[in-house]
Parts: sequence; C-alpha cells; structure tokens
Amino acid sequence: MVSISSKKVTKRTATAQCNVNFSNSLAATLIRENRAKKGDVLGVARVAGIMAAKRTADLIPLCHPIAITHVEVRINLRYKYDVPTTAPAGENTPAEAGQDSLPWAGAGQGDAYNWPSSTTPNPEGVKSQSPVAGTGSCWVEISATVSCEGKTGVEMEALTAASVAALTIYDMCKSVDKGMRIGGLRVVRKEGGKSGTWVEGVSVG
Repeated sequence: MVSISSKKVTKRTATAQCNVNFSNSLAATLIRENRAKKGDVLGVARVAGIMAAKRTADLIPLCHPIAITHVEVRINLRYKYDVPTTAPAGENTPAEAGQDSLPWAGAGQGDAYNWPSSTTPNPEGVKSQSPVAGTGSCWVEISATVSCEGKTGVEMEALTAASVAALTIYDMCKSVDKGMRIGGLRVVRKEGGKSGTWVEGVSVG
C-alpha cells in the first residue's frame, strides 16, 4: 500500500458514471411501473451503491480505508425512440421523436417513484415492444458522487458505487433480460488534492 502520510488533508470529491443498457423494453417497463419481481429496482440499486462506496477498501486490496463524509447515487431510467409516420390505431405516441427520461424521484430509501403521466407503458410479457410506438432503446444512467476530507482521493469509491448499483440492476432484472450490458464506467469529475479539479480528464484548475 502506498504511503500517504506526507499528503495534506483536503476536501476531495469524485463522480463516476456508467450505464445499464437493456436488450428489450420489458425490464424498463417493469422498473417504471415498480412491478419487478424483486421489488424497487432503482431504490435498491441506489442503496447498494451507497453501501458499496463505504466498503471499497474491503474489495480493492490496495485502497486505503477512507472516512467518507458524503455519498450520492443518482439513477435515471431513459429511453430513445423513433416514432413511425403513422401510429397504430388506438396507440398514443409522442408528437416528436427524441429522448425522454424517467428519473427516480426518491430522496431516500423507501421513497416512491414520480413517473411522468404522459408515458405509455407496455403490456407485461411483451419483450419486443419499445416504451412508445416505434423502435428505440432503453437504458439506465448511474452517477455516483463521493466526498471526504482526507489525504487521498475517492475515485475508487465513486467507481465502486456506480459499479455495484449497475450490478444490482442487472441482478434484479436478469429474469426478464439476460442480454443487458453494463458499460461506460469512468470518472467524470474529480476535485481536491494535488492535481486539483478536472472534468472528463481535462484539468480546469
């Protein structure tokens, strides 16, 4: 383990992000309607990420145990779609093609969802249908921010939080979508320490 005894104590923050991409829309529908068999997918994933951040030194052999002062895990269910020129009879479709998001509105464990009322849910069991008429894709965006006042950074804690949140979503949805892909894991922002602040690998001071 590298010695950090000569380093100064400073406020340090790191944010990591990753995505869980679904291969069909059923998992996204069940998450949106809070009908997944294992329960509140996004709520459980958020708590799992927070717990993982606090246990990073137990998982990564050469990480220093850090007294974390704050952990925040944000999770958004999103979809991108292409609306057909003529919508099938009886179906409600958005006026324009584009992106929409279904953020988890809960501020703490057990809080409820606040889904937009304009979304059109899929029938349960239909795996080939998109969240709206047309074709598209569904995914979950995960962002984990960790802070501390210490001698070493919290990049690994943020990465671990995002990773475990993603793995939790996979575990809770694998019964309906074994083709999920987890990707895009990276640190997007880092503050504090000798190297200062940088965003997506670019120093900003």
